[in-house]
Amino acid sequence: MLAVGFFALMAGGVALVAGIKGSSIHSVVQGKPDSTNSKASGTGSTTGTASGTVAPTTTFPSVAGGKAKFGSVLQYAKAELGQPYAYGGSEPGGFDCSGLIQYIFDKAGINLPHNAEAQYNATRHITPSESLLPGMLVFFRETSGTIGHVGLYLGEGKMLDAPHTGADVRVENIPTQIGAAWGSDTLAGFTEP
Repeated sequence: MLAVGFFALMAGGVALVAGIKGSSIHSVVQGKPDSTNSKASGTGSTTGTASGTVAPTTTFPSVAGGKAKFGSVLQYAKAELGQPYAYGGSEPGGFDCSGLIQYIFDKAGINLPHNAEAQYNATRHITPSESLLPGMLVFFRETSGTIGHVGLYLGEGKMLDAPHTGADVRVENIPTQIGAAWGSDTLAGFTEP
């Protein structure tokens, strides 16, 4: 029953087209990220290049009902697609992973620290019996054991990601099983503020 409702939410998503400039969306990657991303191991195909040019489209979910705060978070997140990655960045013009999350949630009135591990520790952890919802945070653990990366879960095994220098904020495929590999990292868990 919950899964049916979840897919119904996804079906109501808004289609985004890559390459729109100005105040709209810049670029979106569907499926496997371009070759500059050493983390992800998606299963789809990408027509992107190392310069970030991509041609595919993807669906960005909208949330009707359920967790109302996630609806505004997703709207703010959608506006940041295509922004460039900048280490330590936390505003349009340049985001790192935790800066993107901090900025999006701050616009929705939810204060979070600017550090992936601090965000992981400051938010409520989702238990395996709970359903994953678009707007939750997804965290990855480095081989050292520390939480080193965060993204915004979009549903259906996708997240909004500020991946690394030279790449733009984009949609990427991720595992949803705790402990699953994502490049050299592993999925640590999902949380919500």
